[in-house]
Amino acid sequence: MIRKFCHVISWPGALSNATYTFTWAMPSDCTLVEVSSCQSNATAASTWTLVTDADPNGFITAGAFGASGSPTVYDKGDFDGALVTGDFPRLAADDNMELVITGTAANQATDGMIVLTFVEG
Repeated sequence: MIRKFCHVISWPGALSNATYTFTWAMPSDCTLVEVSSCQSNATAASTWTLVTDADPNGFITAGAFGASGSPTVYDKGDFDGALVTGDFPRLAADDNMELVITGTAANQATDGMIVLTFVEG
């Protein structure tokens, strides 16, 4: 049986900083199979990167938010970071992950959500 699990990052309102970093440790060995991201505003210039503390160019180097609540989806073939060696990124238990959102303080992603889908093992 394939065990999928999701890691969801969401926030109400606009982020107050021009750059914001969410950090967590992976609970088990796994493979990242999909990332979807959206925001409520239509024109925010914010982008995001998905990295590890080992490499700032980890898995996705220039993610874009979907606008007006319609998600942008990243999956097979979209993982373009330096740590990707096949179609999907592999992670080990206790790897430290970072989601870094970059924009301008005046035009930050609002009511955003990023969902990372993993397969355990």
